[in-house]
Amino acid sequence: SYSLHPAYERGWAVLDTTNEEKEAFSPEFFGRCVAIAARNGISLTTQSPFKAYYAAIIRKAGGRGTTKHVDFMKQLAFALGKDDGKLKRGMDREIEERCAVTASVLCPLIARINHSCDPCAEVRNQEYVDFYADVVAKRDIEVGEEITISYINIATSIGRNRIKRRRELRTKYLFDCMCDLCCASN
Repeated sequence: SYSLHPAYERGWAVLDTTNEEKEAFSPEFFGRCVAIAARNGISLTTQSPFKAYYAAIIRKAGGRGTTKHVDFMKQLAFALGKDDGKLKRGMDREIEERCAVTASVLCPLIARINHSCDPCAEVRNQEYVDFYADVVAKRDIEVGEEITISYINIATSIGRNRIKRRRELRTKYLFDCMCDLCCASN
């Protein structure tokens, strides 16, 4: 099982804190803070530049299997920590994982938008460019109407009944949904 305890201990190792401060910020409290940030954050992974890099190596080497290509691949293997200078099957995936940037972002304004099972807006973070996430209207929004988003996947939740939607929200986000759709289902 996964534990946040090593991350907690590493954090305290670099901070200049007292034992009293450490006790006040217990591992349980740290876990709750991480969970809240994870629930309200947006994760993204950038595309690895390795495929373009590898294509450039092949072009510069004059093609696959050339002496230059073999030398480039040995250099790459050594850079990856392979003492024998040989790349093995599946290492391209390992290289891509090392090169791709993964980040989680907490957007304070988006995190403050309330949930509805029938939201008037949605967050578009799959089209994440230059560190912006967009909140886009799904329909006309009336003057004075609260802007809401769905915290759960609408595509899979539409066919589910109120009890199943509320169970997912209670489990993941720790609240009972009281949106119009759930209240109308009573």
